Amino acid sequence: MSIQAGIRYFNARYVSRPEIEFLLQGLEHRGPDYFRVHLAKSVGMGFRGLLIAPEDREDQPLVGLSGSVVSFDGRLDNREEIASRVGVRLGSEVSDGMLVTAAYERFCHGCFDVLKGEIACVVWDERINTLWFFRSLCGTRPLFYVVTKKRVVWSSELDDLIIKSGVEPIVNDAYTLGYAYSQPDIDQSPYQNVGMVPCGTYVELKGHGEIRPPCPIWHPERISTLRLRSDEDYVGAWKDHVENAIAKKLRTKDPVFCELSGGLDSTTLVLLSDQILKRLGRDSSELITTSITFELSTTCDESYFIRIAENARGREGIHVPENVQQLTFGLKDTTFTGAPNAHHFMPGRYQTVAQAMKVAGARVLLTGIGGDHLFLSNLDGSPELADLLLTWDFKSLLSEARKWSSFGRIPLWQTLLSHAVSPVAIMSWLVRWLPPELNRLPWTTKSAQDWIVQAGRDRRTRANELISLPSRRVRESMIRSFRALLSSGYFGGQQQIYFCHPYSNQDLIEFILSLPMNQVVRPGQDRFLMRRATRGLLPESIRQRKSKATIDEAPCRVLERERQEIGDTSTLEVCRRGYANAIGLEKAMRGIVLGRVDHAYSFLRLMNIEQWLRSLKTVGARRRALCQRESSFLQADPKPLASSSSDTIQRSTSASS
Repeated sequence: MSIQAGIRYFNARYVSRPEIEFLLQGLEHRGPDYFRVHLAKSVGMGFRGLLIAPEDREDQPLVGLSGSVVSFDGRLDNREEIASRVGVRLGSEVSDGMLVTAAYERFCHGCFDVLKGEIACVVWDERINTLWFFRSLCGTRPLFYVVTKKRVVWSSELDDLIIKSGVEPIVNDAYTLGYAYSQPDIDQSPYQNVGMVPCGTYVELKGHGEIRPPCPIWHPERISTLRLRSDEDYVGAWKDHVENAIAKKLRTKDPVFCELSGGLDSTTLVLLSDQILKRLGRDSSELITTSITFELSTTCDESYFIRIAENARGREGIHVPENVQQLTFGLKDTTFTGAPNAHHFMPGRYQTVAQAMKVAGARVLLTGIGGDHLFLSNLDGSPELADLLLTWDFKSLLSEARKWSSFGRIPLWQTLLSHAVSPVAIMSWLVRWLPPELNRLPWTTKSAQDWIVQAGRDRRTRANELISLPSRRVRESMIRSFRALLSSGYFGGQQQIYFCHPYSNQDLIEFILSLPMNQVVRPGQDRFLMRRATRGLLPESIRQRKSKATIDEAPCRVLERERQEIGDTSTLEVCRRGYANAIGLEKAMRGIVLGRVDHAYSFLRLMNIEQWLRSLKTVGARRRALCQRESSFLQADPKPLASSSSDTIQRSTSASS
């Protein structure tokens, strides 16, 4: 991805070029193609570009006719719409950044409501003395900031921002608990005193540092239900939206890599990409698949289905075997990377992929992330049961619940409780709902349970109370969880890899959310619409798959090898801070070593947090080493930004929970 960073002083002090250069120092490998700085009195903006699309130019930051300054990381999915709105004739010389600048010039911050794609952008408007931060719906491009009385400093790179801004990172418990037991919500930063622009919002910073609450640009409660004449019409609409979402991500002049796991989502992505490339007059050899395999942890291995998918397209991809992935909890690694990340468990994975992409001249890596959230897989019930309960249609409720109970071989009472009562009760302040899978974790603390069961949360993310229909609200919560996954930054930090997620396309998400529930799933038929739409495209053994291997065995093997590095559980940071119970964790570890896989992935995430918390202790040493090489920035404001509570805008964890 490209890198954008900058400073704005509130006391009319001018920003110097060395200060902006310092913010982008050491990030050449992330944005290797060009480097530019723009200074506008008390505002300085810098950009390191990674050129992806054919229209990309070495032109950022851009300056509009009115003097507004824009830096833009990402790609637009609706170039044609934006060009039409601003009266620009599209051509190869018109970059996405130019369109965004023109849109801001025409509509001011109203343009954020219509920008779709993979976007993080910063706009400085001297006319109204305002700085704008914006991230699109799924937040695939990151943006962080630190505010003091004197200035705001921002960057795409969280770890780099913390080191160079001088802020003392204060861990956000709400973020950490979310990571440990599910997924941090979309508005949670890893640190109380480091702001993160939530995905699907813009943040306005006015005058002398006044920050207004994030303003959402997406309103799922306004989406109406799509009513088509027949099942086949829904199939056709599904194909059109998915193909359009993929085609937008293939807008690149170079070969494209794509992750292939052998599941429905990734195989659909690969085989439809082949068809789209053919229609565009390009060869399918421009799409290169990459897969991880497990020669030791055999229950994790998907080689059988990966080969079926490769045979279907007639082309073998690149395989990254287990020994090359270098599986580890990484507790000896004190490298500070800003936030916990499950990808650190297999450091060799993307190192190998990055090298292969460099050889092939590719920069874009497509992933199938999000398919499970969008298309609803492995359901043992439908939230439509909650709709029937809410409308007091008890006859239909019992009839449908019996079907689900029969197909899933689950007691009727459990089906009703999980899929009818729970989605309704979740919004009540009188009811607390602890997901059964978390109740089984031996190390769950009382404080963690209290956080998880807060009213108004579904799947540990906040449910949208403006959506009245429970089935729509449940699906929106799953999409919110998907957005949180993409916006958390797990897919950043890899050298010259532009991670791209076709299932994050806003038009596709809105289409899926608009579908009647019986088109999405039916008793005994999960992914009902997707399985029908991919008939004839996917090999039948993949199209009819009901389950998929997970990596749960691999952490068991790693724990057996690295048990001594973990040490006494009572001394672990995750236990000392109350995120896990030491006695329960020790008991669970004994079971994991013996192969108890149901706790393995949750344990892996706990170790991600432990590595991150340990790495925080190295921030000071890394900062001192950096200051010895370059001191101009910190000399400009030598007092650390978090030196006192009055000097830093604190971000409350309780207010957003």
